[in-house]
Amino acid sequence: MADVRPFAGIQYDLSSVGCDLSKLVTQPYDKISPDLQKEYYARSEYNIIRIEKNQSEVDGNPYITAKSYLDKWLADGTLKPAKTPAFYYLKQTFSFGDETFTRKAIIGMGRLHDYKEGIVFPHEQTLKGPKADRLELIRATAINLGQIFMLYEDPKQLVQTTIDTAIKGQAPWARFVDDEGITQTIYVITDPLATTAIHDLMADKQLFIADGHHRYETALGYSLEIAKKTGNTDPDASFRFAMMSMVNAYDEGLLVLPTHRLINEKKSFPLAALLNGLKADFEIKKKSLEREHLHAMIKSLPAHSVYLFHKDDIDNLYQLTLTSKPYNASLPESLTTLDVYMLHEVILAKQLGVTPDDLANHTYITYKRDPAGTCKAVIEGKEQMAFLLKPTDVEDVIRVARDRQTMPQKSTDFFPKFLTGYVIADVATT
Repeated sequence: MADVRPFAGIQYDLSSVGCDLSKLVTQPYDKISPDLQKEYYARSEYNIIRIEKNQSEVDGNPYITAKSYLDKWLADGTLKPAKTPAFYYLKQTFSFGDETFTRKAIIGMGRLHDYKEGIVFPHEQTLKGPKADRLELIRATAINLGQIFMLYEDPKQLVQTTIDTAIKGQAPWARFVDDEGITQTIYVITDPLATTAIHDLMADKQLFIADGHHRYETALGYSLEIAKKTGNTDPDASFRFAMMSMVNAYDEGLLVLPTHRLINEKKSFPLAALLNGLKADFEIKKKSLEREHLHAMIKSLPAHSVYLFHKDDIDNLYQLTLTSKPYNASLPESLTTLDVYMLHEVILAKQLGVTPDDLANHTYITYKRDPAGTCKAVIEGKEQMAFLLKPTDVEDVIRVARDRQTMPQKSTDFFPKFLTGYVIADVATT
């Protein structure tokens, strides 16, 4: 099963750079806009953006630029390789609504497996573009920068109990508050008894990719490429592993948010005609839009239901509850019971004619986390309509993955994201 190991990570020498980690970390590469990139550049001359997603200032090449900064910072002591293998323990404390959460993760190196082996399970399909970019970066630098977010199942909390014992009385390596007000606390666990116990406790686990499918598949592709290129048959070679942030599926701090769908004006779908077509598969109920209670309205949606909000009637939501049985009988219930799968198959594809290529190219659809902002975009005439839905449960993610199925794009939004810059992993062949 899972082979999860401590590693001698590369971390910032905080005394050398003269600032706390909040000035040095970034969001994952796929969340970094051009404006955010500029902001990270301005925060510190040592911000990890210069490796993660830079401005190609060396030879007009982002990968040569990344390698140049990496080499420079290792040489001048900005980045410092550890001498002792460790697990890196991360706590993220944040508020959402009226609740406070603390999500806990253990960062280590996980052995890479083909999905067919039944040890690592995906739940989403990937796109070629992001993988090509990340592969070029890892080829140039031979490091893992970003975190692959994995779930594992430990209902008895044995791993967490081991961690709690290991860090008792220990000061964190770093604690900072990020841009979203999330308190991030990082401990370094080097005690061999603790690291061995964590490794052994994880040995009977399966791993489920929560976020970072592109990073995982890139790391696996790189591993296969290096093995073929070098002829290295060492099963413990560093390139056969990737850095992962592993969270217990039973962690009370796990939060999954819904991602709502906005449909633009490239095709016209008048509300009356659309509702008439939807009647074949859905019971339709009109409900007054109460923007101040929108979260509660979405939370109370019955099973197999979504809300439609359309520019032709900005005073009301239309609750669509599935009444037909539109799916192939061979499909597993783990997939067909998902609201997001219903939305994509029975509404977007069947009624709006949205194809897989349209989804990949974002031809008609954009995604938004905030339901109020989603409705506002329709009210202001920026979008034609929106579909609001409940979040996908963690249990559903694991069920779909175990059934070797994949969810539609943007089915899950695990909040918050893991940042880049906590620790770097060296995956060079030597």
